[in-house]
Amino acid sequence: MKPAVFIHTSSHEILAAKVAHFSHLLFSKNLDAFDIKIIRIEDYPNFMARHGSTLLRRGREAAWYKDVPQS
Repeated sequence: MKPAVFIHTSSHEILAAKVAHFSHLLFSKNLDAFDIKIIRIEDYPNFMARHGSTLLRRGREAAWYKDVPQS
């Protein structure tokens, strides 16, 4: 099983997720080393339950909001 890049998006941001997917395909130097998957947050209730929660991003705490791109 290869490592994967997960691009999570909402239904109204699907175009941006597809652009991000294409960007990974275009600029990756080791494309065969990992998979790229787009997942819609509406399909995963656990994501919806984490709305407003904090997580670590680059060693800092950051809040995640389901309706804010790049949160």
